[in-house]
Amino acid sequence: MSATDLLTTLAQLGVALAGFSGIVVVLGARAAGRWSSREQQLLTILLGASGSAVLWSILPLLLLAAELSERRVWLLSSGIWCINQGAVLAVRVRGLARDPDARTQERSWVIFAFLGSITALAIQLANLFWLGGVAWPHLTAVVWQLALSFVVFVRLLRFPPN
Repeated sequence: MSATDLLTTLAQLGVALAGFSGIVVVLGARAAGRWSSREQQLLTILLGASGSAVLWSILPLLLLAAELSERRVWLLSSGIWCINQGAVLAVRVRGLARDPDARTQERSWVIFAFLGSITALAIQLANLFWLGGVAWPHLTAVVWQLALSFVVFVRLLRFPPN
């Protein structure tokens, strides 16, 4: 399977997962339509990660359509992804620092999400500085975002009502 075929498939999966977010909202609706702040955070992560998977799948396709060299496409995609992911991680860390309940609650989930995101970031940085612009690091980052979306989707469906 070529990188462009895989990107198209990943974009379709991201759109599908974002669409299933509506199911989460309907099935996960709480009494009087109220969601806890933790549920709202999870829904934000779900929408952000699945939307990012779509964006980061389409961006290289657009760059390839602009007839840039493949090496340049993957370098640009990895570089822009690193900037975005760095900002997302900074916002999440700041949010954790401000929320004392989040620091003690569900540590294994927080560790999983941060380690996965940092690993994806490290792979993208390796693509920029050592690998020289190949496709697989960017594709790995998109797959990570879809995996994170799926885990959050399942967590929202299983989240106990307050």
